[in-house]
Amino acid sequence: LAEMASEYARIRERSVEDPGTAGDEGEEIWAGLFRDWLPVNYQVKTKGRVLGPDGIAGPQVDVLILRPGYPNRLLDKKLYLAGGVAAVFECKNTLKASHIEKTWKNVAVVNSLSGLDKYAATSSRQALVPDIYYGLLAHGHTWDKPGSDPVGVIVGKLQALLDKTPLMRDALNMLCVANLASWSVLRMTYDGPALLGSQNWEARKKL
Repeated sequence: LAEMASEYARIRERSVEDPGTAGDEGEEIWAGLFRDWLPVNYQVKTKGRVLGPDGIAGPQVDVLILRPGYPNRLLDKKLYLAGGVAAVFECKNTLKASHIEKTWKNVAVVNSLSGLDKYAATSSRQALVPDIYYGLLAHGHTWDKPGSDPVGVIVGKLQALLDKTPLMRDALNMLCVANLASWSVLRMTYDGPALLGSQNWEARKKL
C-alpha cells in the first residue's frame, strides 16, 4: 500500500505535464500487482479490447487478465477473444463520479460479447454472474477536501446505478480506491418477495 501511494504521488505531480503518460503508468502499476499475485499461467495485458464470436469488439479497457491456455500466437493482437478473457479492469489515477457511471455502462457492453442471451438464461448463475469479471481501479479520488465524505459519495453512486440495473449480471463486480477502500457486489438468489433487498454493496475495510 505504501509503495502504491508513493507511486501515485509521483505520477500525480507529473500528470499536468503529460496526462497520457501518467495514465499509462497508473495502469502498469495495477498490471504489475496482478502479475505479482496471480498464478503464472494467467497472462496480464494492458490496453486492449474484448472480441466477441460475431466479430464485434467492446470498448478499450486498461488491464486484461487472460485465462490459462490462451493461444500464444494471439497474445499481442490487442483484440482478445471473449472466451479467453477472465477479467478486465479500467484504471483511473484520480476517481471521479463520471468514471463510475461510464465504467458501469461498459459492463453490459462487454457482457453482450459472450454470445449468451442473458434474458433467456437457462440458470440462475447465467442471469447473475457474467463470464468476464469487470472492475474499476483507482489510486486516489477527487473527494479529498475537508469535510468530504468519499465513502458516502461512492456508496450512493454505486447503489443508485445498481437500482437501475435490470440484471445483476450487468453490475460492476468491484471498485477499488487504493487509498480509501474497496467495494464488491453481492449476488444471490432469493425465492420470494423483496428481491431487490438482496442487491447491496459490501464496503470493505481500508486496504
